Order: sequence, then C-alpha cells, then structure tokens
Amino acid sequence: MRRLRPAALLAIAVVLLCGAVAALAAPDAARAPSTVLRAPAGTAARAVTDAAAVLARARLAVGSTRIATPSPQLVAALHGPYFNQPFVTFATAKQYWTLPSDALGGPELLAPRIPGASVSVSWGDGSPTITGVQWDLPPAGRWLGPRWLAINAIRDPGAAGRWLALLEATVVWTPWRLELPGSVRSVVVRRAQDGAVLARLSDPARVARVLAAVGALAVDDAIHAVYSCPSISPGARPGVELSFRSAAGALVATAATESCRQTLSLHVRGGRTQQLVLDGFLGRLEAIVGRRLPAAL
Repeated sequence: MRRLRPAALLAIAVVLLCGAVAALAAPDAARAPSTVLRAPAGTAARAVTDAAAVLARARLAVGSTRIATPSPQLVAALHGPYFNQPFVTFATAKQYWTLPSDALGGPELLAPRIPGASVSVSWGDGSPTITGVQWDLPPAGRWLGPRWLAINAIRDPGAAGRWLALLEATVVWTPWRLELPGSVRSVVVRRAQDGAVLARLSDPARVARVLAAVGALAVDDAIHAVYSCPSISPGARPGVELSFRSAAGALVATAATESCRQTLSLHVRGGRTQQLVLDGFLGRLEAIVGRRLPAAL
C-alpha cells in the first residue's frame, strides 16, 4: 500500500475541512435557519422613559389635584384591573390624583394627548357611571409595544363630588424578535378562508416593502393572556396568509393574520413562531399589492 506524503495528507485535511465549513455555511434551503434578534442595549430603560412620557401626556379635567404621597389604604383601594398580568417584560409609571365629577356625576376621564389613542375597555362601579377606562396607544417602534394608559377611580369619601384616581401607563418591551431570512425573494398572499391566491410578488422593491412592513411590527408578548374572542361563524377563516420563498422556490417562512388575537403569526421554517401586533398591517399590505384584502375580523 502506497504511503501518502505529509504534504498530501495536509492537502486532504484542508479539502475535508473546507467541505465541512461549506456544509455548515450552506444548510438545506428548505430548512432556512431563523434569525433571532436580541433587543438593543437600553431597551428596558427606553420602556421606563416611554411610560413616564405617556403618563405626562394624560389629560385631566380642570380642578384635578395630584396626590404626591398616597396612603397605603389608597394604593390598595386603587389597584385597578391587572392588564399587564399576561406580560413578562414591561415598565409602568403611576400617579394618584383627585378628580372632579363630570356632568353625569362620574369622574372626569379625558382622552390623552396622544395621536392614535383609542378606548379598548371601560368599566363601572356597579352603577351606570363609568369609573375606569383604558386607552390603547400605538406601538413605539418594533421593540416597544403594546402600550396603554389606564385610569381607575373611586369616590372620595372625604369630599362630595370628588373622585380618587390612579393613572397608570404601561409599556411592554420585547427581549427578542424573529427576523425574516435574507433569502426571501418572493411573497404570495392568499385568502385564509380558501387559500385562493390574491397576489404574487417577485419585484424586489415590492418584496422589500412587505419585509419592511413585517419587520416594523411590534411583538405581542402576552404569553399568559386569555382572550375574549369575537363571534366568528363555524368554519370561517378571516384574514390572509403569506408565504415567503427563496430564489429557488423553497418555502422559508409563513405568516397569517389571527382573528381572536389581533396579531400576525410569523413562523420561520426550522425556527420559532412569534406573534406580532397587527396594528394597520393589512392596510399597508393593501397599498403594496394594489388591491383590497379580507379583513382580519
């Protein structure tokens, strides 16, 4: 048997090593690895700053007075609904106030000076009077959101016609998010109900706009949430589904609008699934594909 010289053995080792590196660098296209991005340094601190800013933009009626040092009894009485319970990473800012009554005898609850704020839920004290309200706010970029401002009030036993209120701003932040693979070269939009193709996109500029629209959505990290779902007929599947493919036609990711939870469910093949806050995504997608799309509800 012929013995190989050291130089030949070294050449064979280099070839084998290069082959192993190439195999690791070029995984099966049909099993594209997910890209998990970690939150930039300082994201948690940004959430704290943003919560304080949201609270500062709350709008209170004339005659409202700030309570600088609330008593333990007042804090216990004004805990309010725990809307942040489903979340893991979030920041809150709180203030206690006395409020005057409105024309109906309830607390004067005014909308915050924040564009896009909308009432998501309100509650009372057992009477027709509204004593609490939550305003949902638009996400503040792709790392901060959901965000909301809640006001909960009880009657002031020591002052007729006055209310004691807790104002609480909450900003959820996400420690990680999925990123669509850079290998995406085409996007297909289908109707969720029957899978009918609504749009096929292969133009690089339009594909890039879809990827940017998905990448701009905030993450819904409500992992402990229990949702009250809208009434949907049995078998109905509102909304759309998206498939993302590479230049070779391999499916690398999918996304679908969710109805009960107003999110876009993103799944990167070979990786994880994450819920993104829908927040006007369908409207932006309609502008890209140039046609109306089925609503998510």
